[in-house]
Amino acid sequence: MTAMKMSRRLLLQGFGGLGIALPALEFTHGTAWGAAATGAGAAKRFLVFFEHGGTISNRNSNGWIFGKDDDSPGNNHVDAWTPTSRSGDPLTFGAIHQPLVGFEDQCLILGGIDNLANKTQGPYDGDHVWANITSLTNAKVDVDGSGTPTSVGGASIDAVIAARLGKSNPVPFNSVNLYINAHNYGTPFYSAPNQAVDGEGNPSTAFKKLFANVSGGTPDAALVRAQALKRSVLDGTQDGLALFRKKVSSQDYAAIDAHLTLIRGIEQQLQPITVACTKPGVAGTYTTIPQIGPVHADILSAAMACGLTNVGTLNIGDFYNDWMNDPYPAAYNIGHSLDHSANDVGPGGTDTPHFNDWYKTILDNRQWRAGVFARLLKNLKAIPEGNGTMLDNSLLLWTSEFSYGGVHSVANLPVLLAGKAGGALKTGRYLDFAGRDSQFGLYQTAATTGNVYTSLLNLCGFPDTSFGQSWPDYSVYNYGHPYIGTKNVLGPTAGLT
Repeated sequence: MTAMKMSRRLLLQGFGGLGIALPALEFTHGTAWGAAATGAGAAKRFLVFFEHGGTISNRNSNGWIFGKDDDSPGNNHVDAWTPTSRSGDPLTFGAIHQPLVGFEDQCLILGGIDNLANKTQGPYDGDHVWANITSLTNAKVDVDGSGTPTSVGGASIDAVIAARLGKSNPVPFNSVNLYINAHNYGTPFYSAPNQAVDGEGNPSTAFKKLFANVSGGTPDAALVRAQALKRSVLDGTQDGLALFRKKVSSQDYAAIDAHLTLIRGIEQQLQPITVACTKPGVAGTYTTIPQIGPVHADILSAAMACGLTNVGTLNIGDFYNDWMNDPYPAAYNIGHSLDHSANDVGPGGTDTPHFNDWYKTILDNRQWRAGVFARLLKNLKAIPEGNGTMLDNSLLLWTSEFSYGGVHSVANLPVLLAGKAGGALKTGRYLDFAGRDSQFGLYQTAATTGNVYTSLLNLCGFPDTSFGQSWPDYSVYNYGHPYIGTKNVLGPTAGLT
């Protein structure tokens, strides 16, 4: 049978041996394009970096700026989290994020995000236990007669994403949860309603459990051979289609040309394998926070690179950085005392002469945390994946239960996203969803943690329109100025894409 006498149906179904590599052309596009539509432009993995105690902020419990709208002269009046760039402009990091300099193009910082689940249910705007429970769940919480939480109505966002990604990409560990043990009031992580997750604090124990069956070091020989065979067949298919493309009608020409485009897309997925998996360098005993933090970051990024998990969490307690020999002491040797000292060191406060000592101490504390986050970004960026890096195809969330820890504020929470989520997330900028009055510091927002977590689900390829509980609008008054409450009005992606 000559090429000119081949039937159109045979031509479109394969060319004999070429059909072994690919299904019939008429069926291939529907399947392949459908897969591309759901798989491209979405994060392949998700990581939560949660720090207890809040950040260096000047926001009161309703989000207003201390020093403009109230009579609290002792407040520190310093905001070290918010970028120095304006909302919508290219991102310029503030003081806390200086260890991340060089990663501006991979980060997106959000402002004006409130934890409405806490504000609506909690005994006051920022109770420790309530803030932890609701930070990542946005869930309904039941209480006993004394007002103590007894039942949590949902899983945290990390667990939800882990369960869904695990269905499309099964892994040995549904989620890897690590923590740095220090002062806190519970965990924000819940694998299911009422199922709190603390995680593993010992790097050696985590390493042995995760990497017990990982050899690492060199590519898998069978995988290399299979990949080479696929590339060889694809080359033959391309040559055959190119030959026949010139001998068919314009309609079939367009179909074959589209098929060649599809093959080129498949070919791009068969990038040369450089290394299958490199295990992290974990040896010895790790007993101190400065030892544990970087190793935890290496374990998490390696677990993802080795295909052991799609989701990881790092839960950092509110520690006092006594190993830095900083000049400001923390009561009870706990980090949360530094947060509360912020109430005293500002202008007119009871400890104003020691403001500089306090600021250096708490900034060192927060920048150390930022350094651990930067290590995660660096590790993921160093691993090639497809046409970019693992960081390009990942989504990371950095947040806390409070903004200003000294008053337990759950308004204007610190929220930083990193990684490009497979191209779905537009990074390199700062987005502030709050409106403010320049004279009084009036704070208004229509953005909640529920908005953000819905957006994270969308960025992972899931079409959700809400996450957790829906909360009613609310309004409170402070110093005679209305505070307009938050509600889910931004839509699923909250303007993040």
